[in-house]
Amino acid sequence: MNAKTGRQVKAVVFDLDGTLIEFKIDYVNARESVKNYLTSLGVPSEYLLNQPIFTSLEKAVNYLKSIKTSEKGIKKIKDEINKIVCEYECKAAEETSLKPNAREVLNTIRKFNLKIGLFTINNRKVTERVLEKTGIREFFTSIVTRDDTVEIKPSEAHFLKVVNDLNVKPDETIVVGDTVYDFQAPKKLGALTIGVEGLYNADYLKKEGKVDYTIKELPEIIEIIKKYII
Repeated sequence: MNAKTGRQVKAVVFDLDGTLIEFKIDYVNARESVKNYLTSLGVPSEYLLNQPIFTSLEKAVNYLKSIKTSEKGIKKIKDEINKIVCEYECKAAEETSLKPNAREVLNTIRKFNLKIGLFTINNRKVTERVLEKTGIREFFTSIVTRDDTVEIKPSEAHFLKVVNDLNVKPDETIVVGDTVYDFQAPKKLGALTIGVEGLYNADYLKKEGKVDYTIKELPEIIEIIKKYII
């Protein structure tokens, strides 16, 4: 237990895209392709506006269940959405790059004897390819993709799968991400949160994500972590 903070940090859990890597997926066309497919099935367009793809899918599934679509039919739809998204993800995986100093930061965290986890809405195949390509696979004790959990972030299930794999408690964890969806469950469950500016600025991350800290560059994480372990 850190005497100054009253908190014992045992693990750091990272988001992947926009946090550790520059993942250049064409989100606009990916979302449009998914929207077109779902509206062709009769899902009202208002269920699918201005939100992440898999949030749209969750809302679409709820709608389809409400009109008595069979479980077999819903599974087929989910499989087709995954196929559509995978095409964009696989292309992006070959063009991705590591964010500046990411490897050095991960190495320093490991030297602090902290466990390191990853939770991402990418699929397992793409995640493993990206981690191999960027050379950071070795740092993670737990990697939870959308294929490894029943519900993805912002659901608590996604975050809890990571911390359970790491054998730590949520309030013993620091979570690092770049969107509000990375922080909703961790904040609720008592984790410390660090927002990486990029897609959103510090004011937005603090207001909408209610993060404890914001940073512009990854190395800034180290000084924050030190407050809770030294």
